[in-house]
Amino acid sequence: MKVTEATITVTNRCNLRCQICDIWQIRDNHLLLPEDYHKLPSTLTQINLEGGEPFLRKDLLEIIEVLKSRCPKAGIKITTNGVLTRVIEEKVKRMPEVVLMISINGPEKVHDRISGVKGAYQKGIETIKRLKSLGIRDLSIRATASKLNQETFFEVKKLADQFEIGFNCGLHNLPEITFGDQKDLLPHPPSIKKELEKTRDSYLKKFKPEEWLRAYFVEGLIDSVEGRPRAIRCTAGSNSFFLQPNGDIYPCKVLNLKMGNIKEGGIEEIMENSEHIKETVKLCPHQCWMSSNMTPLFKRNPIKPLCWALSHKFKFELLKFLGNSTNGNK
Repeated sequence: MKVTEATITVTNRCNLRCQICDIWQIRDNHLLLPEDYHKLPSTLTQINLEGGEPFLRKDLLEIIEVLKSRCPKAGIKITTNGVLTRVIEEKVKRMPEVVLMISINGPEKVHDRISGVKGAYQKGIETIKRLKSLGIRDLSIRATASKLNQETFFEVKKLADQFEIGFNCGLHNLPEITFGDQKDLLPHPPSIKKELEKTRDSYLKKFKPEEWLRAYFVEGLIDSVEGRPRAIRCTAGSNSFFLQPNGDIYPCKVLNLKMGNIKEGGIEEIMENSEHIKETVKLCPHQCWMSSNMTPLFKRNPIKPLCWALSHKFKFELLKFLGNSTNGNK
């Protein structure tokens, strides 16, 4: 199986103090240099750059230049908290085409409380406005559902719709590697399910197949909340991996199973020699459903998502028609 997907934390440094993330408490030791990323598999087709806050790295442009050179077929997605508006704007002007996601986790008061920094919301909104003015096409808001925003989660989707940009959502999970013990902040299933159902239905209302597929992804989040098994098998550690700022390689962000270090040899070789970890992935109890891992699987296994999308769009429209007919006959 080709290695096609990588999630890379380029730094643990962060200018926020989020309650749902302890990564800002981790010191950056022995950061990879831009040239170290030449060791990535050339077969990558998707690279997700994260932090900490990626734009705190002064050499971020050099890193992206290496990624584009080493992995010419790869799309690059950067997740940022959006606080460094001027820095982000100036660096994006000099970047090749990338996908940008701004983390917004609720209305202003909710987001600022979660981020631990007053004014973080307004800075994120200003960054969205600046990037839109630059004509950035692949721009989205990223929201993570937790106990702290489970009553207002759908408000973020409506905000993205107001800006006419994408919306990327996920569930707060328990990555042992970076986020610390956050069990008490997991969303309450009945509360977040209502918000996710509204998010799913907002996609099904549209008459674009790509929106229906986004509804399928949200349905997977609902399955995860309710403890149902994943609809598509995870292939972390086989065709995807997670790379830490110091070069340590893991199958994903959740499983604390180190496979090796990028400085020790080729990633493909390290992954090939980690069969025992791949077997653990098959039995993984987390059953998490993250867009960074699932989107490529949808592309390789399109039948199930497409069948779900078509059938549920038909069902949605039928129920809407029957509801309107019933209301009209009253």
